[in-house]
Amino acid sequence: MKLHVIPHRYEYHVPFQISREKRTHQEALLIGLEYKGIIGWGELTSNAYYGVSCNTAQKQIEEQRTLIQDLIPEHPQSLYPKWQSLFGQNSFIRCALDEASWDLYGKTNEKSTSALLGLEATTKLTSCFTLGIDNTAKVLESVIKNPWPIYKMKMGALINVDLLEELRELTNAKIYIDANAAWSIADAIQMIPKIVQRGVSLIEQPLSVADNTRMKNLKDRFETPFIADESFNDASDLSLCVANFDGINVKLQKAGGISPAKDIIDKAKRQGLKIMLGCMTESSVGLSAASQLVTLADFVDLDSMLLIKNDPAIGLKLESNRIALSQLNGNGVHVDF
Repeated sequence: MKLHVIPHRYEYHVPFQISREKRTHQEALLIGLEYKGIIGWGELTSNAYYGVSCNTAQKQIEEQRTLIQDLIPEHPQSLYPKWQSLFGQNSFIRCALDEASWDLYGKTNEKSTSALLGLEATTKLTSCFTLGIDNTAKVLESVIKNPWPIYKMKMGALINVDLLEELRELTNAKIYIDANAAWSIADAIQMIPKIVQRGVSLIEQPLSVADNTRMKNLKDRFETPFIADESFNDASDLSLCVANFDGINVKLQKAGGISPAKDIIDKAKRQGLKIMLGCMTESSVGLSAASQLVTLADFVDLDSMLLIKNDPAIGLKLESNRIALSQLNGNGVHVDF
């Protein structure tokens, strides 16, 4: 196989803020695996919270270029142990290579990744539209410009009930709240009844990872589903999440790719956990890879390509607020470089 490693800088239409940071762009690497003129694509994005740098990741990948290019394009599940042996501690690199492996294998065999996994290729699910932290006027303006049936609202330590009141005057859409681990247990207990009264139907990661055991207090006290994000990375976190949350946000880069994510979802569902399929500000490359698992999800958050001015690919689309899976083989993505 021939290896392609292409750095990208995605510029946002508007700055995007969550509880711990505000960004105007996203650094990324596109990883291509080429065999007989066919290229499969995967993606890696930088993430300060998880200590992932695109520059460092690129150096690590280049150090293994010869070993990667000596591999033959086997079934992705056969290749995955090799990605583990080369990049065992870096799930973001393993994810990009695994995504590229599935895309290449599907294109070579003229099948979609979802078909290769034995999954349906259609869905009636809707992705939520994410609202970053901003002043009230700008959040409301975004809702007016983007009428959507489900919004995920980022909310920091300040639990803004007034904003929810104003939002409810504009829309009867479902509202998810994502605190990104910013709330204290005392604030959560006090404020959750108030935000639920204003139509919030799901809360993602209210407390910090250090407060994981206190999550059971919230889970036992309130009926609103709680979804783990920062508290969930891979299969090793499942038992903790079964005890303290109602569901998990599965993100391919944290899980290590499509191959482990499929296994994680299967195990989680058997243990009664709800599944949110999420993203980490990927372009259409990473989102199209994630979309191959979308029929396994209860909630979907695959909208980050809407943030990006200069998406390098065409793949997954959100049409009339619904997920439209690409009809292309592999992960359903076309990259023009």
